[in-house]
Amino acid sequence: MAEIRQIVQDYVLITFDIPQNQGKLRKLVLKKIHSIGGMMHTASVYLIPYSDKAMELANMIKEVGDVVVWTSHQDNLSTAKNITFSYDNHLAVRCSLISQRFYKIQHYIDKEQLGRANTMILKTKVLIDQLHKISETYCPSWLPEKLKEFDSQLSQVIGGK
Repeated sequence: MAEIRQIVQDYVLITFDIPQNQGKLRKLVLKKIHSIGGMMHTASVYLIPYSDKAMELANMIKEVGDVVVWTSHQDNLSTAKNITFSYDNHLAVRCSLISQRFYKIQHYIDKEQLGRANTMILKTKVLIDQLHKISETYCPSWLPEKLKEFDSQLSQVIGGK
């Protein structure tokens, strides 16, 4: 991951209060938060660098359950830098997991386990699409190149089966 060039001080915070016994609803909310790039800050508190688009996406999640969307400004530059670094790392981990999936897909293709390969390709496409959506609200300098690489790899495995 490249060095942080811009420190983010404004965030969208998504909080929710969904009891453990409402597991399906809780999973749905977490899936939606994750799909727009939400990073767990503390239990039941997720954050996304602020943009109008991030706020719009977060507000759509409010329709699902007991979810509250806030905006926050971090005045302390050192804290803001740490949060930005954590968020960039969060995205880098997502990219690493996608890269690992391509190795597994190729392994399944080589072993002629095309059903498993297809299933993984579909899920990997969803993960890449989520990253594209995230890049609309927050895009560190290294992410566009990574997305281009993933799009190319996806085309290759789809075309190469």
